[in-house]
Amino acid sequence: MLDIGKSIFQAEIDASCELIDFLNFNIEYAHKMHGVFQPFSPSEMDNSLEFRPLEGFVFAIAPFNFFSIGGNLAAAPALLGNTAIWKPASSAIYSSYYIMKLYKEAGLPDGVINFLPGSGAEIGNEVLNHRDLAGIHFTGSTETFRSIWKTVSNNIENYKTIQNLLVKQGEKDFCIAHESANMIP
Repeated sequence: MLDIGKSIFQAEIDASCELIDFLNFNIEYAHKMHGVFQPFSPSEMDNSLEFRPLEGFVFAIAPFNFFSIGGNLAAAPALLGNTAIWKPASSAIYSSYYIMKLYKEAGLPDGVINFLPGSGAEIGNEVLNHRDLAGIHFTGSTETFRSIWKTVSNNIENYKTIQNLLVKQGEKDFCIAHESANMIP
């Protein structure tokens, strides 16, 4: 509420409920990856997938208006064994800082999620040009994404390995309801 300007109702849903849902779903999906999503093995054979962390770090860039996404963008790759640099929006540092404190209090080891608040241009320039950048987890504006994409594409030959670019840009989502839907709450 103090940092992002949400109402009490919005803050409770965003900060508490949504982030808890993200963390629960991430744990469930990670569990399924290592069990349910294994390939079929005929008798006397053992086919399996091995999931490994990326070779480098993930740059998690959080939006200004959706607190729980920020906490999720860094936690999701970390849950799967990756190191993450979490860059919160400059206007959402206070609330993001408290989530980082909660992660540390819950036992997150040093160096797994590296909280790096500050100017997007300065931090982005350093991080996006680093040879160990292996992935980007981003939610934000189309303009910011285009800048990130341009920097990454200009540096492809400089990266040790870049394997993932997960993006949710700032357009408005649309909603479609079937005519049979009960629209009365």
